Amino acid sequence: MYTVSASDLVQDSDIMGGLTPGVTKITLRDLATMMSPVSDNSATNVVIDRVGMENVNALLNSLALRTPACAADDGPESGDRGRKNVSTPPR
Repeated sequence: MYTVSASDLVQDSDIMGGLTPGVTKITLRDLATMMSPVSDNSATNVVIDRVGMENVNALLNSLALRTPACAADDGPESGDRGRKNVSTPPR
């Protein structure tokens, strides 16, 4: 179980933005569900933090995607947490 933290919340987090930090507990499966079908940015960040960017990339690379599947951009324009996660779907 993961307890939602106020520091988890970033823009474009329609579901997680409605949860109560410090109170709401959710599973990694719940986070993955928010991450993929609804593209909740906070859920995506929490999942990447929990499993590690290297593991995310290793899994996606094992699926033989053409380009790097997920990357963190630490540039100044990067999102509320100092990064912007970029993914490339298969073509």
